[in-house]
Amino acid sequence: MNVAKVVEEQVFQGQGVSPGIAFAYLRAVEDETWERPSLYRISEQEVASEQRRFKKAIERTITELEQVTEELADFSGQEESAIFEVHKLLLEDTKLINQVITGIEDRQQNAEYVFYAVVHNYTEAFKKTNDKFLQDKAADMVDIGTRVLKNFTPDKSPHEHLDEEGDDIILVAYDLTPSQAILIQNYPIKAFVAEQGSGTSHAAILAKTFDIPFVVGIDNVQTHFTSLSFAIVDGDSGKVIVNPTQETIATYKALQKNKDKARAKLQKIKDKKSQTKDGVELVLSANIEFEEDIEHVLNSGAQGVGLLRSEFFLLQNQRVIPNEEKQLSFYAGLAEQLTPETITIRTLDAGGDKLPAVANLKSEANPFLGWRGIRVSLDHQDLFKQQVKAILRTSLTGRVKMMFPLISHWEQLMDCKQIVEQCKQELKNEGIELPYEVPIGMMVEVPSAVMMIEEMANEVDFFSIGSNDLIQYTTAVDRGNSKVAHLYQSAHPAILRMIDKTVKAGIQSGIPTSMCGEMAGNLNLLPLVLGLGVDELSVSPNTILKVKAAIASLDMQDCKNLVKQALTMHDGTSIYEMSNKMATASYPKWLLV
Repeated sequence: MNVAKVVEEQVFQGQGVSPGIAFAYLRAVEDETWERPSLYRISEQEVASEQRRFKKAIERTITELEQVTEELADFSGQEESAIFEVHKLLLEDTKLINQVITGIEDRQQNAEYVFYAVVHNYTEAFKKTNDKFLQDKAADMVDIGTRVLKNFTPDKSPHEHLDEEGDDIILVAYDLTPSQAILIQNYPIKAFVAEQGSGTSHAAILAKTFDIPFVVGIDNVQTHFTSLSFAIVDGDSGKVIVNPTQETIATYKALQKNKDKARAKLQKIKDKKSQTKDGVELVLSANIEFEEDIEHVLNSGAQGVGLLRSEFFLLQNQRVIPNEEKQLSFYAGLAEQLTPETITIRTLDAGGDKLPAVANLKSEANPFLGWRGIRVSLDHQDLFKQQVKAILRTSLTGRVKMMFPLISHWEQLMDCKQIVEQCKQELKNEGIELPYEVPIGMMVEVPSAVMMIEEMANEVDFFSIGSNDLIQYTTAVDRGNSKVAHLYQSAHPAILRMIDKTVKAGIQSGIPTSMCGEMAGNLNLLPLVLGLGVDELSVSPNTILKVKAAIASLDMQDCKNLVKQALTMHDGTSIYEMSNKMATASYPKWLLV
């Protein structure tokens, strides 16, 4: 007698990088093409033909990328298609091409192996950095390399198996590449799941563009998941539920329906002011990294951009930092689209090992306490002045502010201000008259800056609290370390007292204080943040409307009373629970789904 095997429901917790809920069947995307190709020696007479084979593979790939770029532009817009335009430019890079051409001759090895070795070196270098942006670049290099290797011997599509069953698909990959992500144009893909990746990866950008859920950070994803198993992907909570029970399916169907209703309600408040129940107004702006984020900002009801992380633009090309004119074109283009709202540009905030201008830099034992942020800019004043001048000139196009990251010493702030004045004078000498004084601010991220915040307040036009780093540096906790992550507390009494001190120093000097870290968008902590007196919150574009609805549900005086009590307490967990209790009691139920 045959007894049917009962398959139990399994729940996997990852990180949601694109929101939404999807119901479909798991299908692994084939990425085995990025394997080390066979190596064999070639004769001196075969060198030229191998070089021609390589060039032909590059030509095929560039043609392929041009077609993908054109199709994606028609499907979603020019900004998303620019991802593949960048891939094309990388393949036209003479340095990479010459490395392979020369390598074939010098090593007398077959073309695909030499190409693989060159790209593999780039990829491994990116993976070994401590910068998440460059780690994401590794996926792009693998994507490019895979395309070229395939085009040495072009044959049928390796993804034809995705059409075999005709069912809706959840695409599963180790590290989803942009080329795999755009398979959605040709296959019934409803969600993405990957072991590697982040919210800043190109695949995540495309997932948001296509409006489908994407969950990353699930270990051994292709080993644990059985292809063709039915699953639910929850891009909001980061859960993937394999073989869900009928009860779970019904629960998620109801949740999806409630989320759709909540989304509709949120759209109704898009054009309303951001103010509390008792009429206190706050500025609610957006954090962005890429040009394609602007469309989301404009559709979110945000009051401009409170944080442009400029390093994502500055370091997108590993060969060279964009010059002043290219930076101006980028910043001014964003400012023009945002007019009459303001864009706040943070100067380069990355480790010095990411700068193309710095060759053969040794890795640092502790990069988070090392050469990064404003420290790098002040040591490379030629590059820093290019960025400062580009930001200043953006004032000719729209409303702009400038702020400096990781200020820990008084001298750093004074040096930054002196460089700004030098840049203004140089622009004046060039015949460029600025229409207004560009406001200058500083990020408050380091305890030493907070301890001198009254003096700092007299030297800047605004503060911006980077809560992520402030918590990390104050509590000495790496939240990526599972052994100590529980000690990373946003409601830690020391954090609240530092924010309180910063806000009060700003009030005394007549300057506003904004907050742009994750704490600003945490609805459970919002009563505390409002009660502390922050003037502006800058959050991700897809969080704007939720935060606006939450603000409208809170009474400012109640929030101030909450903070007054919290500042006398010693236990961060109790403070968090107290804030969460007020949030839950105040928000409408539909906002909590």
